[in-house]
This record gives sequence, structure tokens and C-alpha cells, in this order.
Amino acid sequence: MLRPATRPGAAGFEGKGGPMLDGKRILIVEDEAIRALDLADAAAESGASVVGPCARLAAALLSAEEGVDGAVLDVDLAGEPVFPLADRLALAAVPFV
Repeated sequence: MLRPATRPGAAGFEGKGGPMLDGKRILIVEDEAIRALDLADAAAESGASVVGPCARLAAALLSAEEGVDGAVLDVDLAGEPVFPLADRLALAAVPFV
């Protein structure tokens, strides 16, 4: 079952004074390699633990099952819509863009 990751004592969205994503597991789902690497780098620089990047829906669904705190989703993965993953994340109250 898909579930949000739990991180006792995680800093959360601090903004000033600390990384905004410190300790958060962020799933990156993107099929364009350069864009995926840019997103992963940006998340890591903000303190996140990056999950992925995943270029295919099946891999993203499996990665999300391990528990994530948030996700960045490409709506179209090589012609395959990402909506099944978005639905699962929404049901588990995991924020995504």
C-alpha cells in the first residue's frame, strides 16, 4: 500500500535558516534525462533525499511504494500518462506537482 514516508524530527519547510526539503524523500518522475537530472539536483540542493529519477510509470509506482514525502511528476512519460501515480499519491495525501 502506498504511504507517505515518515521521518521523526524532520525539519519540514523551514525556508530561512535551513534547507526547505531537509530530510524529505522527493520522488522525481521525468522521462527527459537532462530535465530529470536538473530536478534531482535542485531537490538535493534544497536538502531532499531524491528518489529516482524514474523515466517510466512502472518504476515510479514501485518507488512511491517505498514511501515519499512529495513528488515532481511529468504528466506524459514517453506517451504514457502519469495519472495512475498521481491518483495514488493523492489518496495517500502525498503532495505533488
